[in-house]
Amino acid sequence: MKINRFAHFFLILVPLFLFAHIAKSEQSTLTFSHINGSPVHARGAIVLREIYHRLGIDVNFKMAPGRRALKMSNEGKTDGEVFRIWDVGLKYHNLYRVPTPFLTLHGYAFSMKPPTINSFKELSRGHRIGIQRGIIWAENELAGRKGIVHVDTVSDLVDKLIGGSIDVAFATEDGVDAEFRKRNIDQTILHGAPVASFKVYHYLHKKHELLIDKVDRELIKMTKKNEIEKLSNFPFHAMN
Repeated sequence: MKINRFAHFFLILVPLFLFAHIAKSEQSTLTFSHINGSPVHARGAIVLREIYHRLGIDVNFKMAPGRRALKMSNEGKTDGEVFRIWDVGLKYHNLYRVPTPFLTLHGYAFSMKPPTINSFKELSRGHRIGIQRGIIWAENELAGRKGIVHVDTVSDLVDKLIGGSIDVAFATEDGVDAEFRKRNIDQTILHGAPVASFKVYHYLHKKHELLIDKVDRELIKMTKKNEIEKLSNFPFHAMN
């Protein structure tokens, strides 16, 4: 009799647990971490809205500096990241990567004076370098180097560059250039060839792992139809 009661209790409990897990993974509204002041994240957010709209899910975004944004999403305070590089999934174990690359980005070394920097190997010990906190591709490339100036936003990075407190700023192609245009800065900003090229991926907090396949299928469809570039009006070079 005791065994039968336990079995009855188990049969009731398991479906309830599964239902609760599915409900958590299929909320009607999700909020994603968005790097504050990032033009490329802003355009990626447009694509995400469309992907989740097709799944019947509304999307909001919470702005934060790069490193803080990752901390919030990894702790489950937001539901994931707009997109990040592959390595993020290796370091932040609560964030699950959607398998299909969202797009390919290119990183540059921006400066106010020649010569331009075309690779990390061209950096000298005397170069004063600035990067955004939480921008993992730049942090990885410059790991171990002393004297790096860390800032929270692209705007801060541009201020340091114009003010002469750094010589080189590492950012994506749509970061520093966009900030110069937005602020109508008439000084010339220089950059050479890309110093890095990397694919980025959408990330969901592990509590939403049941959504990963659904999101991935929509992303594949949009990539094949070239809808990512059309939606964002930006040459994302998706799926190179």
